[in-house]
Amino acid sequence: MTRYVDVHRPMSIIRSRSLDSQLLRMICKEYHPFSLVEDNEFKEFVRMLCHSYTLPSRKTLTNSLLPASYNEVLLEVKDELQHASAVSLTSDGWTNINNMSFYALTAHFIDRCGTLKSYLLECSEFNEKHTGENIASWIAQVLKTFNIDFKITAIVTDNAANMKSAASILNIRNVSCYAHSLNLAVQNAIAKSIKLVVDKVKLIVQFFKKSTSALSKLVDMQKPLNKAQLKLKQDVPTRWNSTFDMLDRVLINKEPIVSTLALLDSTLSLDSSEWDVIEHSVNMLRTFHDVTVEISSEQSVSLSKTCVLYRIMIKKMSTFPDASLPQSVRMLKTELVTGLQKRFGSIEDNKLRSQAVLLDPRFKKQAFGDDSKFQLA
Repeated sequence: MTRYVDVHRPMSIIRSRSLDSQLLRMICKEYHPFSLVEDNEFKEFVRMLCHSYTLPSRKTLTNSLLPASYNEVLLEVKDELQHASAVSLTSDGWTNINNMSFYALTAHFIDRCGTLKSYLLECSEFNEKHTGENIASWIAQVLKTFNIDFKITAIVTDNAANMKSAASILNIRNVSCYAHSLNLAVQNAIAKSIKLVVDKVKLIVQFFKKSTSALSKLVDMQKPLNKAQLKLKQDVPTRWNSTFDMLDRVLINKEPIVSTLALLDSTLSLDSSEWDVIEHSVNMLRTFHDVTVEISSEQSVSLSKTCVLYRIMIKKMSTFPDASLPQSVRMLKTELVTGLQKRFGSIEDNKLRSQAVLLDPRFKKQAFGDDSKFQLA
């Protein structure tokens, strides 16, 4: 009979709800718009897969399924946090392209199975003045919602005065973001040493970014020179490692870039001494790139690494002999060492860091540059 009559059994409520939940999960995790369910081709695709399933409307997703799913996840997160013996926080604020300010608060803890977990507790628009008092009030309200205000051991923030003030008002130990401080040290060193070369590289990258014909010729030039067809990267001061990424990518594409600029008779060019500066700078900055990547890991504890990584960077700088470096790169090296010593020279004096280092079985006492420090931990 089914070969002659199109018979479809009705879908069970349980199955339908399961599909609704998966649809919502897909939309949220893959950043699809809710209007996806109104797209005719998507509707036809779903109908072909399962004729008996009825897609929920956009209104149902927004007003019913999403709030229900949010409340379910919220209860699960609250339950996990209640069983955590200690919780640390990270917080940051930013302004989007529409000039709207946002603040986010993330909790980090070890669950009952001994696994390191991280949950974004709140990310919301912040319309108040960005004072330490207002930020502290916002954080306190979030902590109260999850009932973990008595479990907080420390909060990691950037070096902004208002963030440090908020931590002080809440009486929570504050740890400056290591990667942020390192980025500031590197950016300051670059500005005082190789800025002229970096600015010229920026102009070259912008030239290829804005001109489709020039970019096409660059791609065509990469092929006969057996170079990977890699796009040039533009640096953004607030994005860590972006200057290194830009210089490194330009250095990889040196021959295609030189050939293309010569072919286009462009006024933009770099002489041999400037290419030499780029090469030595990339070699020097690679260590800072690797440290930033290492310290930004989300799946491992990083506080205990900070003292060790500081000394590694200082030691690495000594491996670059001044005699073989261009003048501007020698200045870069000097400024990097000065910046590291200024921002991290007293890093072992922080009691929280020292305790973390001492408790890490990989380091313990050997991680301290000053043997007297671990006795105070």
